[in-house]
Amino acid sequence: MLRPCCYRGPRLERPAFTITELLVVLALIVFIMTILSQAFVEGIETFRQLKGAGDMPEELRAAVIQLRGDVEEANRRAAEMIAVGLSTGRVDPATVCDLKERYRAIHAEASALDSPLRVVLERTTNPVAWRIMQASLKALAGVRDSAARAEEVLDLIKSDGM
Repeated sequence: MLRPCCYRGPRLERPAFTITELLVVLALIVFIMTILSQAFVEGIETFRQLKGAGDMPEELRAAVIQLRGDVEEANRRAAEMIAVGLSTGRVDPATVCDLKERYRAIHAEASALDSPLRVVLERTTNPVAWRIMQASLKALAGVRDSAARAEEVLDLIKSDGM
């Protein structure tokens, strides 16, 4: 016999989810949302880094383009001076002084670019961008050192050939 306090009448069959099924679905949704939110956070962080890396290099890009042009022009003039010097056996003192000033300016420009590039390097967390910045700084140091050596050689030419 059924007790009256426990019997609630005939059970109505309705299509529904059990509480266990709902909890499993909720856990899966939370798991998927966690993954999506982490991906979103990483995307925002990457965008922030790229924007920060993009803003400062815009200012540096003009200086680098100017430096590259100065180096190309100085190297072209140095090649001309060398060709004339080899064919005539003498160098023009005005050309030597001009080249020395150009290489001194290149050395100064390269030195001035070093600090801002290091700031960009410190802000960079992307490993690929970081390696590119490291290579850029290394190349800049090479330009700076080469310009200093060119000045020394031109000093020797000036003192020897004049």
